[in-house]
Amino acid sequence: MSVRRKNFNGKEYKKGSEVFKDKLALLPKKIEPKQVAEHFEKLLAHVATKPDNLKGKSVLQIAETLAPDFPVCAYGYPKTYIMALAGKLDLEQIRKLCQAA
Repeated sequence: MSVRRKNFNGKEYKKGSEVFKDKLALLPKKIEPKQVAEHFEKLLAHVATKPDNLKGKSVLQIAETLAPDFPVCAYGYPKTYIMALAGKLDLEQIRKLCQAA
């Protein structure tokens, strides 16, 4: 579905920060890049063990399942979170991204 020529200014349109306001409240006010990398390290270690509740699920289903346990990754860095779960980013690449920020 294309989003070209769509009007995103109507009253039905909501910013991501409005939609996820309660989820974003779970995040610390300030977090160091090293701590972000540690959160992703825990996430990737958890996924590597593939608990029974993740087997046979799509990346988006896994993302939904793990989001409450890893809010910093899921809500603070959603694109990186999805790419890590999809196997497109490894821990070393995530560390480089954190250092660049």
